Amino acid sequence: MNGFFNKPHTPEELEKMAEQQRRKLFRDYSNHLCSWHGIDPHGGLLGPYLHREPCGNNLEATVRWLKDYVGVQDILAVYIDLDEWKSAFKTELCNKIPTEFWGDE
Repeated sequence: MNGFFNKPHTPEELEKMAEQQRRKLFRDYSNHLCSWHGIDPHGGLLGPYLHREPCGNNLEATVRWLKDYVGVQDILAVYIDLDEWKSAFKTELCNKIPTEFWGDE
């Protein structure tokens, strides 16, 4: 059985794996936020409104927003309340994106 727990890891290896997991979690949760709000993660609308500068795409802008929202807490250790995150993200979108971009509003 070749698994993670079958061999010792150096602190540097563990730190690298934790950082990779953090990046993956931020992307996964941000992708979920985009999907939940009907935002194309590959589009480019959000960056200028959320961060006052272009981001590579909406997913990157959402990752950046989520990192700012979570703050200094470690996403691997923080209690995750997706409903709270969805609500906060929607509020941020409604506050920063002009209503003419919302379609039916």
